[in-house]
Amino acid sequence: MSSRRGSRREHQVMAQLRADGYVVYRAAGSHGCADLVALRRAARPLLIQVKSSAQGPFEHFGPDERKALIDEAERAGAFAVLCHWPPRGELHWIYSDAWPAGRPRRKKLERLVEASGGDVEHAMRVAGVTEGGT
Repeated sequence: MSSRRGSRREHQVMAQLRADGYVVYRAAGSHGCADLVALRRAARPLLIQVKSSAQGPFEHFGPDERKALIDEAERAGAFAVLCHWPPRGELHWIYSDAWPAGRPRRKKLERLVEASGGDVEHAMRVAGVTEGGT
């Protein structure tokens, strides 16, 4: 993906989110896990990675990057989302539970949160999600 096309796609996703009522921050050049952070009243925050690869959504979004974004999203109480918008294609919103190996981890954390009476921090400690990852 060219950085110019990637930047353009990030701005297009931002515009769509803003039209849906989100406040959106772009993390360009931060070298963090998310390209965008989207916030809206009474909605769970979104940590978003934007990819525009023609080869597929996970071509340039490997297991380590996916794990890091999921870890950060869990610590923030946010959804981890991949926005894949290939050249001449449609935008696809892919939440982490649909990523390779994402669903079992999310389900485990949801069960732990329920078992701990809604205590997210306790559930994350039990699941091994720490500031530095697992």
